[in-house]
Amino acid sequence: MRFFGSVSINGVPAADGTAVKALIDGVEVKSVTTSGSSYSMYIDGNYQGMAVEFTVGGVAAVGSTFA
Repeated sequence: MRFFGSVSINGVPAADGTAVKALIDGVEVKSVTTSGSSYSMYIDGNYQGMAVEFTVGGVAAVGSTFA
């Protein structure tokens, strides 16, 4: 599953190198850093129906669920 988009913190574009991490069941499955206030990541594996939690700079962000 591919996730991508722009990243802002408190309405301000994220600085280059800001960590964006994906966690499933509390376990980090992927980590990337921002470039130009954007990120792109691909998560391998069969995680259908499982909740994905994201952190940006160590702070919880909006989550998503595989369909």
